Amino acid sequence: MATIVFMGVGGMLPTAVIFGAVAHAPSRELVATSNGILMQGAQFGLFTGPPIVAAAVAYSGDWQIASWVLAVVALIGVGLAFGLRSLELRMDKLKRNK
Repeated sequence: MATIVFMGVGGMLPTAVIFGAVAHAPSRELVATSNGILMQGAQFGLFTGPPIVAAAVAYSGDWQIASWVLAVVALIGVGLAFGLRSLELRMDKLKRNK
């Protein structure tokens, strides 16, 4: 069940990220560039993630460590999302005070 929930939430990420690129691009002309940078980051994660999990499994000798690696990376992502939200709120407050 946890896998289904994790994959369901993970399936919403691309839509949210692409929408966020439109909202956070410095200008309208840079939306495509922002999307490109986001896709580069996603591909970097797909390229580096499996070797990191493989190294952790090889080091520990147990496949159970793979779920811990995934959980840690997911928590880092959640922390970054909350950090971005905090930044958004501060930026909105600054815009309103002008």
